[in-house]
Amino acid sequence: MHIAKAGPNPVIELNHPQVDSRWLHCEGSPELLFTENDTNAQRLFGLQNPTPYVKDGINNYVVHGAQDAVNPQRSGTKGG
Repeated sequence: MHIAKAGPNPVIELNHPQVDSRWLHCEGSPELLFTENDTNAQRLFGLQNPTPYVKDGINNYVVHGAQDAVNPQRSGTKGG
């Protein structure tokens, strides 16, 4: 997933090899957040995460203000 168009009405584009492309058209100027859909192995098991942007990153950004928990490139396998 990634932002396909910036501007007053951004669009999230989903590309997956098993389905056709899909688009989520957003009204207004919402803040779009992206991470990977990977489990936070560090928090759960004390192991190194495969990516800095794990699936609970959106929660950590919104609830705890962790600015570095979401992908600044606005791309990932999980978005919100």
